[in-house]
Amino acid sequence: MHHEYSLSISQAPQFKDIEGTWDFALNLIGKDELITYIEFGVFTGRSIKYISSKTLNKESIFLGLDTFIGLPEDWDTQGGNLPKGYFDVGGKIPHIKDTRITFIKGMFQKTSSEWMEILLNRKDKILLVHFDADLYSSTLFGLSQIANTGKPFYCIFDEFYGDECRAFSDFKSSFCYESKLLCSGARCYENGAVTQRNILALVTPI
Repeated sequence: MHHEYSLSISQAPQFKDIEGTWDFALNLIGKDELITYIEFGVFTGRSIKYISSKTLNKESIFLGLDTFIGLPEDWDTQGGNLPKGYFDVGGKIPHIKDTRITFIKGMFQKTSSEWMEILLNRKDKILLVHFDADLYSSTLFGLSQIANTGKPFYCIFDEFYGDECRAFSDFKSSFCYESKLLCSGARCYENGAVTQRNILALVTPI
């Protein structure tokens, strides 16, 4: 499925790691701009901590969504199978001092009324969405809910090859959105070759 994006990936800026994608996104948007950031899949909080630390506007907000008890089902990845419960952090929410960050604990499907109310009430124009939900079902659900805002949004996919790519393609065809790939970063290497990428895209209603 990701082969349909291969040309765009080859023509866009490429970075050696995921931090390159994050930095490119923030430089493109502007670190002083008012943004709403929502992250599907937090794990230990590395990405939300990094991105919030680089975003300077005091009125920006950062939402982190996760069960914090690992995968809700087995995940068949390109590198092998991960069992239900993998990525479990014992239900513990990351401790990050930035008061702009709010963590919402639970399945995306069961907490959506809470975080969608926040998104729909935000008046700022810049929405940055980070998908590290791993599963096709979780990613597609998150995308379909974001579509209810009716806004264009910047979208980071942590591991684009596989379930995230399939969910993204199905979302665009079902909800009449189009995308422009802006950059990518290497996510996994094998024998010196990139086997997995993260990407940044601008996603816009048609």
